[in-house]
Amino acid sequence: MDQAYLRILVVVLVCGASASAGTVAYWRFEAGPANTNVPHVGAAGDFYAGVADVSGNGNHLSVWDSTQNRAAVYRTNVPVSVIRSTGEANTLSIQNGGANPGLFTGSAVSNPPGIDLQSITPGQWTIEAAIRPDIVNNAHRTFVGRDGSGVVPGAWALGPLYFVITPNAALAIRYADVDGRWHDLTSSNGLLTAGTWYRVAAVSTGSQLRLYVDGANVASLNLPTSGSTAIAKASNDHPWTVGRGMYNGNQTDWFIGYIDEVRISDAALAPQDFLLPTVRVLANPSTVQVSEGGPSTPVGISLSFPPTAPVRVDLFDLAATDQVYLSVDHVDFNESDWSVAKFVHVLAVNDDRPEDAWHSTMLGASCTSGDELYEGLTADAVTISIADNDCGGWGFLDADLNRDCKVDLLDLALLGQSWLECTLPSPGCANYR
Repeated sequence: MDQAYLRILVVVLVCGASASAGTVAYWRFEAGPANTNVPHVGAAGDFYAGVADVSGNGNHLSVWDSTQNRAAVYRTNVPVSVIRSTGEANTLSIQNGGANPGLFTGSAVSNPPGIDLQSITPGQWTIEAAIRPDIVNNAHRTFVGRDGSGVVPGAWALGPLYFVITPNAALAIRYADVDGRWHDLTSSNGLLTAGTWYRVAAVSTGSQLRLYVDGANVASLNLPTSGSTAIAKASNDHPWTVGRGMYNGNQTDWFIGYIDEVRISDAALAPQDFLLPTVRVLANPSTVQVSEGGPSTPVGISLSFPPTAPVRVDLFDLAATDQVYLSVDHVDFNESDWSVAKFVHVLAVNDDRPEDAWHSTMLGASCTSGDELYEGLTADAVTISIADNDCGGWGFLDADLNRDCKVDLLDLALLGQSWLECTLPSPGCANYR
């Protein structure tokens, strides 16, 4: 038996239990060794099971061939060293070996003993991947796709599905449903940058389409309420792909960079159930109000997922405006108390500066930890609205002529001076007679 294929069978047997309910295909790219090409035997374009589907369904992947231009190369550059949801080590990813990479399924050859990925048209589904693009802004870069054409009337060239980086560095999920309708959900432009690992997911509940980046929902789209919004397939069960797309019947949209931990599920997963789950610093509430000279307001800080090492969360006035005092400059968490809120009390600085009646600053937070998911993580800023207690921001009394928030002899002197200078009404003078 070919040694590369033997390694794949071992991976399937060892790792197959890691797949969760609803998983149809899961490619970990852990066979290696590092800096070698994903193996291929046979003529270019022949299916050869070079990458194992560890879900146990048998939807293995093949490279087109093993030449450098079409190769996928095992690399040690990975987004995380441990898959937190399963506890499994993560040591390898794949990188394009040349300008035209791309892996594909081949059910006619691999004969999946479980769910055949190429045959399904799921109504609810989730596609997850970790990607580190080297290029984000000059072409479409599909990292998960479904081959085929003729699935959208009047737009024969479109393939059934593209999970893709757009030429504007946005993330997009675009697909045809079984009723021939085209759905396009695209994030804001410039969301992605080259050289950065991202944990991305596209989720369809059947009624809503959602995009996630690093656990945050970056775009949503309501789907039609009539007919079926299930993913379409081409009539002859074309492959699913990793690292390229298909347009007008041709391979295209090659992904340049690193890909890791790709999973396709026939269920709409919540972010906490993703392979690489949401890891965030939580602040409650996200907006607070305080008053100069008034009492402090508490903000609770907690973590979204159990850490594997202590986490220090440093707290600071993000705008550096010296508008607030904080009762503590950091809070600490460990493996057992991560979900228990630790409080910082926010107190407004009671100053006499001329300010708007309501002015604001931001409470920021950043993490230091031996846990790689929390190390360097920053929190969403908390907006702090401050009510001024000086009269200027709220207006002045009519008799407060010098606008010092007091009506006194100085104002009377100004009145007298104006009287003497403006005994006759003229432009610029107030008539006090």
